[in-house]
Amino acid sequence: MKTEAIPRLGVVDALATGLTEAARRPWLITIPLISELLLWLVPPFSIAGLLQGFMSAWEAVLRAAYTPSQMSGLGDMIASMRGLMAQAGSTFNLLDGIGGGWLGAPSALSATQVTRMTFISDLVLAPAGLAIPVPRMGASPWQGAPIEVTSLGMLLLLMVGFWVVGQVLVAAYLRWCGTSWRTSPPAPLVIRGVRARAARPDRGAAHPTPTVPAASESAAALAGNRPWAGLRGLLSLTLRLAGFSILIGAIVMVLRLPLAFALGLLWVSNSSVLGGLMLLFGGVALWLTLWFLVSLFFVNEAILLDEQSVLRGVLRSVVLVHNNFWPTLGLGVLINLLMYGFRAVWGILGHNVVGSAVAIALNAYLSTGMLLAIFAFYESLSRRTGARRVVGSKT
Repeated sequence: MKTEAIPRLGVVDALATGLTEAARRPWLITIPLISELLLWLVPPFSIAGLLQGFMSAWEAVLRAAYTPSQMSGLGDMIASMRGLMAQAGSTFNLLDGIGGGWLGAPSALSATQVTRMTFISDLVLAPAGLAIPVPRMGASPWQGAPIEVTSLGMLLLLMVGFWVVGQVLVAAYLRWCGTSWRTSPPAPLVIRGVRARAARPDRGAAHPTPTVPAASESAAALAGNRPWAGLRGLLSLTLRLAGFSILIGAIVMVLRLPLAFALGLLWVSNSSVLGGLMLLFGGVALWLTLWFLVSLFFVNEAILLDEQSVLRGVLRSVVLVHNNFWPTLGLGVLINLLMYGFRAVWGILGHNVVGSAVAIALNAYLSTGMLLAIFAFYESLSRRTGARRVVGSKT
């Protein structure tokens, strides 16, 4: 039985490819750049007043349900809640919704956006209090006073409206990047050591080790074909990606419930045994969250590049990651480290107008480079998996 050796594109090679291709296509940063400029210039939509009203109502309920002596025992908890609400009110901006959430480019300005490029720090480490705080960029000198949202109805309307706009912008951005990638794929990559072995094959070998192109055969065959073209194509892509974003949100919410329960018991319990059990319980919940999110890491590429439905995209991503879990986790960790580390750099630079402008532009470039790196890695895994199937069918 003979098999073809199709090497997997390394994580570092994928990142180098992504950054190189983003530099070749500087126009691709336009949409995330515009989104960031809007966040920087437009007055934030604040819910500080609503949160303060919620705290007042909550304390009134507690005073009605507990005696004064019991209320004095709850003083620390109430003070902690006040601090959390005040912090949320000062940082939360409804306009962050235009960033697109999970599939959007990581923002240098948003304090609430969680993306697949930063999910390890923002969804796995942060809830457990393990994320390292980093400085954030300052506000634009031209940004007006916050716009206070004073009613629940207006809050819901703005949340839905900004979220829909964000999903359309993300779909347009991803379509633009995907079309550019498919119609003008990068030159064949040389994985370290592969071309050298191909140039000097063993004399007794039946087949030399091949070089590995960055674009998969399916993408090359579809070059010039634009399945998401036009307004209808954009709408279809938006619906699929938005459906996947909702699915991710639901999964994360379900997985966070055990962690929240464990942290709540730790807060009110003084038992060391119970505390140890809850820490173990919370650790399992964090690992499940990490495993699920890594398993769904390539759903976007399956939908965007291979025209899959959400369900088929999920299945395709799970299969690819199942066969390549640690390399995929390594890619996610390295991208997360880069984006999180540069988030601190942007915070240091962004204390004046020039530094903020430079940080916004470089962040848009880096985010696009990371997206193209994921494209390259996904298509390397797809090509390798497809080659395995072909070889298996010949034996």
